[in-house]
Amino acid sequence: MAHEIELKLSLSPAHAQMFREDAILGPAQHSEFLYNQYFDTPDLALNKAACALRIRKTGGGFVQTLKTKGIAIGGLHQRGEWEVPVAGEALNWSAFPEHVQVDTDLQKKIGPVFTTNFQRYLWNTHHGQSEIELVLDEGHIACGPRQISLCEIELELKSGDAADLFDFARALCARYVLVPCDISKAERGYRLLVPQLSFYRPLQPAKYNSDASLMAALLQDGLTRISRRWDNFCESRDWWQLAVLLRQLNGLNGLCACVPGMPAAQHVLDQVQPLFERLAVCLGLFVDPASEYPGLSQRLLKQLETPLNAELEEVLRNNVMGLYLLQMGEFLFRQANTLQASGMQTTLQHWAQHWQEPAHHEALAFVLSSFKDERYTLLNSAINQRYVVQAMARAGEFSRAIRDDENRAKLASWQRRLTVEQRTLQQVQGQMDAFNKEALWPTM
Repeated sequence: MAHEIELKLSLSPAHAQMFREDAILGPAQHSEFLYNQYFDTPDLALNKAACALRIRKTGGGFVQTLKTKGIAIGGLHQRGEWEVPVAGEALNWSAFPEHVQVDTDLQKKIGPVFTTNFQRYLWNTHHGQSEIELVLDEGHIACGPRQISLCEIELELKSGDAADLFDFARALCARYVLVPCDISKAERGYRLLVPQLSFYRPLQPAKYNSDASLMAALLQDGLTRISRRWDNFCESRDWWQLAVLLRQLNGLNGLCACVPGMPAAQHVLDQVQPLFERLAVCLGLFVDPASEYPGLSQRLLKQLETPLNAELEEVLRNNVMGLYLLQMGEFLFRQANTLQASGMQTTLQHWAQHWQEPAHHEALAFVLSSFKDERYTLLNSAINQRYVVQAMARAGEFSRAIRDDENRAKLASWQRRLTVEQRTLQQVQGQMDAFNKEALWPTM
């Protein structure tokens, strides 16, 4: 069994040709087309066991591979992987070592589920004290008639210092919009079968026996969630996810005061916040459980899509998210074993005592959600209620840009509930205050 250490980055398919023709990298030293058939049971038993099984067809024959999910630190991945040559496209269980065998009854249920087909370009390069293999995979993933584009880069450490991967990645990011992301080809393929499926596993605080290891895991978990959310948002342009992303960024940024040397996310927030501000009224309508106008938020959003997409393209070109995720990943990689949380418990208490201040909402929610604390549900209600109140306060200004008289009238009617919703927010705040006095805060 081999252990891979690699850094995965997504690249827009529109920029793939430019990358292949990069003057500094030079021509790819090797290129080949790879056809991959993935296998699983009808109820996805291998996926549930965090395994991926495939047969890859190349110019040199067929290779059967079993991968198991391992650990991730700062975007770096270490996982178990077994590769064996086989005669053709059919699975050959006897080719695997004895300790890698799959239950015989399960074998009978395993069949093809989806394919990944792509051109692979390979460069071998040196950076710092390390030898690094750079791979660009460009193609598509298909499950029956459903198909999505595939364009990603992998930097694999062949020898030397893993920290050099981040240095090399930053050099590439100076020329291209690259974003670290741990979503594998297999996971993207499985999503064609089950759109809500995710390989992400939530943090389990009880597994960590020290404040430093728990804090490192909390930060890594936040980094993983943000990178996955950003990837999904950029692909789907589901604007409601932007609100979740902003909350996650604010939460991660809130921990900066507790962790010496931790990179701040403020420059990313400064880029993303204007997009969120444009969405404020639509979001308030969307999360308001008492709204009498279902679908109004979507109709109003349609009028914003053109300027929103233009602003998003500018954010993408600046690549502030990709650069921040790399910076944060490198920080965690270098500091994971020595990370110190400074005054985390004091900070939590401060956020709790002053939690009505909006600046503390997302940071407090970030920690509570990670610890599965029951106060998160109440705090989440308070955050959504604040969205509603703020949106109603801005609805008058927003309505001037609405071209449809009927939608403008519905928005005005919704806005007239502002006083009622303000009282509701005060009630939720009172419930949170009472809860804070009764329960202990998580220990970090």
